Formats: sequence, C-alpha cells, structure tokens
Amino acid sequence: MRRFLPLAALAFLVMAAFGGLDNIRGVLIPAIRADLSLSYTALAVALFLGSLAFLAGIYSGGQAVQSYGNKSLLATGLCLVGVAQLFVLGVRSYPTFVLFIVVFNLGIGLFEIGLNALGARLFRERAATGMSILHLFFGLGSVLGAQYAGALIVTEAGWQEVFAFPAVLVGSLLVWTLLMRFGAAGTPEQGEGERTGVVRTLRDGLVRRLAVLLGLIIGIEMGLASWLVNYLVETRGMDESTAAHYFSGFYGTFTAGRLLLGILSEKLGYTRTIALLAIGAGAAVLAGLVIPGVPWLFAVSGAFVSILYPTVMGIVIHQFPRNTGTVMGGVLLPAVVVTSIGNSLVGVLHDLLGVQLGFASLLLYPVAIALLAGSTAKEIARRRAGAAEAPAAPVTAGLEGRQG
Repeated sequence: MRRFLPLAALAFLVMAAFGGLDNIRGVLIPAIRADLSLSYTALAVALFLGSLAFLAGIYSGGQAVQSYGNKSLLATGLCLVGVAQLFVLGVRSYPTFVLFIVVFNLGIGLFEIGLNALGARLFRERAATGMSILHLFFGLGSVLGAQYAGALIVTEAGWQEVFAFPAVLVGSLLVWTLLMRFGAAGTPEQGEGERTGVVRTLRDGLVRRLAVLLGLIIGIEMGLASWLVNYLVETRGMDESTAAHYFSGFYGTFTAGRLLLGILSEKLGYTRTIALLAIGAGAAVLAGLVIPGVPWLFAVSGAFVSILYPTVMGIVIHQFPRNTGTVMGGVLLPAVVVTSIGNSLVGVLHDLLGVQLGFASLLLYPVAIALLAGSTAKEIARRRAGAAEAPAAPVTAGLEGRQG
C-alpha cells in the first residue's frame, strides 16, 4: 500500500486546491457585482453558464476516464484552470467574465471526475470513510481560500488578481501530475466487465435517484458558499473581510465534520446518515436566520453538510463496483443540472424577494434531501431483497447492514 502514498498525497493536494479555487468565488461575489455593475439575476445567469461548463467537463470526463485514465483528466483540468486564471486578469466586462467562468468551470469539472474516480480506486474498503478523508482536503482548501480572498480583497488588489495569484499553485500541481505514475490502486477499474457510457448509466433508477440526491446536496453546499458572504454584507452590515471569517468558519466546521463524522455513515447507515445530517443543517441555517446576533450558527451548518457528498459517493462505490468512474459521471451529470437550476433560482429570488428571503430559500434543500434519502433507502432495500431471491441477479455488495 505504501507505493500508493505519493498518488494519495497528490489526490489530497489537488482536492485542497479544488476547494480553495472553487470557494474563492463566494467571497468575491460582492466585489464582482460592484466592479461589473451586475444584478443578482445577471450574476446568477453567469454562474448557471459556468455550471453548464462544469456539466460538460463531468460528461466528457466520465466518457473519457475509462479510455484515457485519471492522469489525463487531472492534467487537462489543471491546464484549463490555469489558462482561466491568466485570462481573468483581462476581464473588464460581463461577456469576458462569463467566458472566464466557463473555461474555469470546464477545468474544474474534468478534475472533479478524475479525483473521484481516483478516490474510488484508492478507497474500495470503507468507501464513505475514505471519500470523507479525501473530501476533507476540499474543506481545508476552502478555509484557506476564503481567508486568502478575504484578506486580499480589502487591499489594493482587485478580484481579478485574487483569482489569478493561485495560478502558481495550479502550475506546480500540473507538473507533479505529469511526472507521477498512475498505476492501479486497489482494485483496478479499467477492464472490469463491460464498458458503459455515462448516459447509459442513467437507465438505472438508483443512479437517477442518487443523481437528484447529490444535486440537492451540492445545491445546499454551493448555495451557502455562493450567497453567505453576500447575505452577511447586505443584511448584517459586515464588510467582506469580516464576512469572510464566518465563511471560513462554515468551512472550518465542514472540514472538522469530514475528519470526525465519516464514521457515522458506517455505523448508522449511509442513507440514514444523509437524512439526519440534512435535517441538522436545515435547523442550523434556520436558527442563523431567526437569531440575527449569532451569525456563527451559519458556520455550524458546515458540520452537518460535510459528509453528505462523500457518503453518496460511498453508495456509488459499493453499489457499482464496475465502471465506478463512469457511473460517478452518470450521477454527477444530472446532479449538476439540478444544482445549476436551483442555484440560479436562488439568485433570481434575491432580485424578486430581497436578500433575506432569497437566502432563506436555501432551506428547501435539506427538506428535499431528507425525503429523497428515505426514498433511496427503500430502493436499495428492494434491490437487496430481489438479489436474495435471485442470486444470479446483480448484487449490491457491501451495503448489507449499512443502509436504511
């Protein structure tokens, strides 16, 4: 196993960079709006187009992972992100901002698939715990990224420079990726059984359920990441630097949750854990809204949100041991559509109903997550019962005793 440690270290560092880069945006939204004179709706449209680019990266990555491997996806994704970071220095208008967001998110989508497929190969046993550890570094990167952006945006640096400076880190990770040998880690994915296209995986009802569930989970996480700083600035009168501390607090508890709570999914069951933590996240956000003097309540919600995503990925790994990377693409593809539509509606509601009610609309996510987690548990139980009656049918190995 020691020979896989350099590969695991690379995965952890790229995930940390992913977290930092993806969440710098949330701190910079007020500055971007002011600099480009954007309405919330215009900003939501730009983010929606970026989500479509992320979707394109996920789809193409899911199709390519079996043929070209994780190394090619990670390297291509890092290249695109680096190009976008250099391009952003020239962004002075809405169209060029949209182009930047599109290229940036296309790259993020590619190495999202590459990282998750690599995690699936590294963590075959106790998949939810392993994926929680990998995604722990997303939280660490998010904390550092938010602190970096919050500290720099109050200086003479513009938001463009804040996005561009980490290009040095991205370039270093690209060189490391190109020099690294990507051998089989754990049980190799390539060559296991019949190769399946991303779209074909959506014929499976469980894949569709997991896709919507994951879309709602990414929606609550991205919604808080995208709109929390803006909410605190517009309704609580904070400056961006102060609001960034609470944003970092959200990802601080998020990171601690991924470090400490991953074992819950193995003890309580994957779907039960998802439902309970979704309810906890909703309660924390609601408390933050109705108790204005305690904005740290928003930060507490990060702990509840923390392991929802990797727990869904754990279900995917156990349910679909063959072509796992492609199935992840099949789950992520419609998940991003759900997230994109939801986050765009949140932006529109900010314009229609005001910042307070627009931000409060995020409470719909945890309710829907809890309900769908229950439906997913019933589908898994139905399959398990069917597998017991017909041993020759596909077996949902590894989930017995963990679900429900």
